[in-house]
Amino acid sequence: MTLPKKLELVQRMEKGESRSKLMAEFGVSSSTLYDLKKQKDKLLSFVSSTESPSSKIEKRKSLKGPKFSELDRALYIWFMAQRSEGKAVTGPIILEKAKKLRSDLGIQEECSFSEGWLRNFKTRHGIKLSKVKLKKKKVNTSDFQLKRKKVNTSYFKLKTKVKLS
Repeated sequence: MTLPKKLELVQRMEKGESRSKLMAEFGVSSSTLYDLKKQKDKLLSFVSSTESPSSKIEKRKSLKGPKFSELDRALYIWFMAQRSEGKAVTGPIILEKAKKLRSDLGIQEECSFSEGWLRNFKTRHGIKLSKVKLKKKKVNTSDFQLKRKKVNTSYFKLKTKVKLS
């Protein structure tokens, strides 16, 4: 069952709809209903904190995130900073940066930065590496500058944290 369906089920359960009606409609057992009700806060938190486009959330079925969330977050911030500066970022460049960040963050556990890992990273963040995205478009420069400043500030804070550790 997808995350939006799970949230819908929980909301309808909280509105007082019959459990037997919901079990029949969604094809779940009573234990699943109670499990989802317990997970409500986690579900809401996960959906609200996900940076992926909503179309990706609608297809997700689990709350599983990346194995190394700090590395994932740092890499995404770096990626957005590169994009905001108009720099081309390819798959191999992302893989190399991930390896460097792993080292910088002091992650001792092995991680194979494979094509599968890269595909999952791109899917998680709704990234499409295409030349079309890099073409200059007419944008509202004040919005762009504000977003760029936020990304650069986050990246700088993370970079400073890594150097201090």
